[in-house]
Amino acid sequence: MAVGLIHGSPDIASSAGDCVRHREFAMSHHTLLKRIRAEYLEMPGLRLKLEQAQRLCGVERTACQRVLDMLVEMKFLCVKPDGAYARLTDGADYRRPPAAKADFKAGSRSLKAS
Repeated sequence: MAVGLIHGSPDIASSAGDCVRHREFAMSHHTLLKRIRAEYLEMPGLRLKLEQAQRLCGVERTACQRVLDMLVEMKFLCVKPDGAYARLTDGADYRRPPAAKADFKAGSRSLKAS
């Protein structure tokens, strides 16, 4: 931790340093979230375990775990029984709403545009 003597207070410099580190972490966290989300959007059917996602993105395990957990909470990813992360909309775990049905009555005629 950096200790500075600005107006006799060592806390000012350390607080500023902590703030900068927090901002860098938040930006890299957001960047990682966008990166992992983009990988899943670009490759339908992608299933990655934590270790595979970590290697793919080249980040430490805890940061990768946090982002994957956030994507699960956001209902973008789900965790499969084998521990793999997959898109929630891929596979049988996601139920799509039923398709709308058109009601065509026999004998009705459509108007033609002139």
